[in-house]
Amino acid sequence: MVLATLPACSGGSSDPPTAPPTATSITINLRDVVLAGISVVATATAALSNGQTQAITTGWRSDAPAVATITDAGNLTPLANGEVTITVTALGTQATKRIRVAPNYDGRWQGVQVVAACNATGIFAGFCEDNAEVIGASFPISLTARHPGELAVSGEFNIEDLAFPTFSTQVESDGRIRFSSVATFDEIRADVSWNITASEVGRASGTIRERYSAAALVGAGEVVIDSNLAAFVRSGADADRSISSGSRGMRLRAFLGKR
Repeated sequence: MVLATLPACSGGSSDPPTAPPTATSITINLRDVVLAGISVVATATAALSNGQTQAITTGWRSDAPAVATITDAGNLTPLANGEVTITVTALGTQATKRIRVAPNYDGRWQGVQVVAACNATGIFAGFCEDNAEVIGASFPISLTARHPGELAVSGEFNIEDLAFPTFSTQVESDGRIRFSSVATFDEIRADVSWNITASEVGRASGTIRERYSAAALVGAGEVVIDSNLAAFVRSGADADRSISSGSRGMRLRAFLGKR
């Protein structure tokens, strides 16, 4: 009897299935400082165990939604001054980035100052009494500001009829900006300082101090006016930089003319 040898049956490859690559690290691409009211998109890139990279498109979270919110897809909306940690989770790995949200002072601001106090000395003695209606009165003011850097602010402002040259300052940790500028008209020097905060997008509050003094040849003395900002909001118009013969300068000059 002849026995035939049959070939063995093959069941296919015995190699184990290839495991999908994992993320060894994730890099978040997001600025360190963002301005309130200006939305940005957070992106991230994962370095994979196979040596390749992969864009991360979902899995974003914010730990301080009152400061900034972020969608699952990474659309970040900065809301208020403060710090927030942004987290993204993908491919079994998590990454975080701490960022600062700062108020946005860019643009043209308009409103009024409400005078809270007025004190005059020397050759200006009696000015506040002579203009008794100044306490509690409202006068127009304007500010044009720019952000040459996220926390840097520069600009110009008007106090009634008086225009002041460019100032430069920085947004402080609590969101406020403090700045000052000097203007002269006739024999009077005006030193004005602001302390304001944009506590919500497009609206600011704060105080202004004005100090008016005369040239030495006129006489010693000064007027100091403290005011609070009211209805101070951002608009889209260009600031009026003209100096007219209007109320503030006119009142000071007229008072000196009586001396």
